[in-house]
Amino acid sequence: MPFTGCDAYFLAIEDMMARAGQGRHVGLSVVELGEGLDAARLRDAARRFSLSHPLLHAKIAPRPPFAVPEWTAVPPFSPDAVAVVEHPGG
Repeated sequence: MPFTGCDAYFLAIEDMMARAGQGRHVGLSVVELGEGLDAARLRDAARRFSLSHPLLHAKIAPRPPFAVPEWTAVPPFSPDAVAVVEHPGG
């Protein structure tokens, strides 16, 4: 899968941060849901989503110098690429 402009931007930022000893980016979404949510069903849906989207498991493929980077995703894929963590009561 070819890189997009956004992928290249984040790769460059990650490289700059690593050279400066500043750590790495971590993607995280927090969703607050109301009463009546079945967390087990949401977790099951997230696991099925994880298995059906190979890009969630991709790594940067080794490429020759100056070649356009690409993503590569090799099975088996983990169903836990999109985790659902429940924190009852906030």
